[in-house]
Amino acid sequence: MPSPPDTRPALDHILRRQLALTPSHERFLRKRLASADAQERIVLEEIAGVIVAMAGDGLDQCCLDYDWLTNSVLEEEMHFRRSGRYRLQTLQQAIDEVYSQPVLMTRYMNGLLMTQAWWSNHTRAILCYRRDFLAGARGRCLEIGPGHGLLLRLAAESAFDTVEALDISAASLELTKGGLRRAGLDPHSPRFRFHARDLFDPGIREEFSGAFDAIVFSEVLEHLDRPSEALQTLLAIMRPGGRLFIHVPVNSPAPDHLFLLESPAAARDFVAGFGFDVDVAHSFAGANLTLDRALATQSTISCVFVLTRPTA
Repeated sequence: MPSPPDTRPALDHILRRQLALTPSHERFLRKRLASADAQERIVLEEIAGVIVAMAGDGLDQCCLDYDWLTNSVLEEEMHFRRSGRYRLQTLQQAIDEVYSQPVLMTRYMNGLLMTQAWWSNHTRAILCYRRDFLAGARGRCLEIGPGHGLLLRLAAESAFDTVEALDISAASLELTKGGLRRAGLDPHSPRFRFHARDLFDPGIREEFSGAFDAIVFSEVLEHLDRPSEALQTLLAIMRPGGRLFIHVPVNSPAPDHLFLLESPAAARDFVAGFGFDVDVAHSFAGANLTLDRALATQSTISCVFVLTRPTA
């Protein structure tokens, strides 16, 4: 029998496991869940269900890796508060310290998967992704840097003809495929395509010129030391009238963050500076803060944009 509409079995399940394994997060998580409005509570249960499916037998490890991630972010936060800058400055540093470390990368992806439910700014970004971006799904969709694969999974549930992913790391794409398989999807079906390619490869713009009707660029921009070149490439590989979803945090130190934006206004000015029309713009504070408080304290804010490549 289907569950009554007022129950939340998946969310309650992952919350029980998280608190059993890492009880120090209880106060934060209780406050975070209490602040969710009715619309967010609905999407939270759906996200939790996807997390349960994608984590499979590894849910407990994902909970432990969330704890590891929050401690790692706290260390980066202390550096950011002292210096006013992110600790790493180049992509090569991030490769050496993070991306070339497979065990660390797995923990990082697992922890980020849990943040989609545990961090309200991430949940609200997904709500916008579904409402403002996937509602117009058609044609060919590409996600750059799919990571844990949750957004790719949601795109696959929409009306896109093909759902594709591009990542410089073939190993990372295998992690994405594994999550999709555990969620009951076949990554080898003709509807999925995976490209182990570097976005900065000069051949990308020519090979995929005007190819995509939709591009997802979520929590990637902050990881780049050539962000302007990245957006120029996205503009080139989108068809005229194509749509772009961007989620980029401001004032958000993390072990591999490079590109610092200091306000939502700065983020909007940046993404709008490459010829895109800005159709949707939202800002969501992290750390259980109000937006005003996050702005005043230069704390993490998720900035979400839906942009269109002009037709002329």
